[in-house]
Amino acid sequence: MDDLKKTLKYLRENHPIYYMVYRLLLESGTRLKHVLEMIKTWDLGETIEVPNIDLVSKRLVCTYDSMYLR
Repeated sequence: MDDLKKTLKYLRENHPIYYMVYRLLLESGTRLKHVLEMIKTWDLGETIEVPNIDLVSKRLVCTYDSMYLR
């Protein structure tokens, strides 16, 4: 656990992109291939459609009054 903490601290301070990849891998359990594809295609302005309820929304939703993020 100590080695993991040291590694994450080093990456956070020196290589922010690698830090982001490691955090996504550790916290989501997602495969490296999928994390890299997500980073490559990420678009903050993208909209998504939720099937069966006819809801269209921005991919990133942030309401600062309730600190809700999706």
